[in-house]
Amino acid sequence: MDSSSAPHLNVEQVAPAADTSGGWWVTWRIRNVGEQPLELVDVYVPHGKFYGPRVDLSSSDPVDPGTTREIQLEVVFKEPLGAVVENAFLILTATQQKISWRILIRMTVESGSLGAPMAKTELITTQKVGFSADG
Repeated sequence: MDSSSAPHLNVEQVAPAADTSGGWWVTWRIRNVGEQPLELVDVYVPHGKFYGPRVDLSSSDPVDPGTTREIQLEVVFKEPLGAVVENAFLILTATQQKISWRILIRMTVESGSLGAPMAKTELITTQKVGFSADG
């Protein structure tokens, strides 16, 4: 696979999470550092200790090169103050130049002030959707 054609992103949590009395609203800033527009399709957070349902993003405007988009998800996170959850993921599905991509954003999540999740991006990897069927 030609990795130069894969989407290139920076992803960061932009603000402390807001309590929803059962979960947390977490906002991420997604910056397209690639050379092609990126159309976001959906996103979810699947970790057992930091999770949220799949959210459809297909009606949002494309993220043009050099621009950012903020997405907000409601997640469940009930770890005690100071706890650290490793290998949590924010998983995006996106389309770039008519190719579907799965973008895996691996994070470490710490329980900060008042138990709010603070996610730090550790690694971003991309793979074509259906890549295992190729070849």
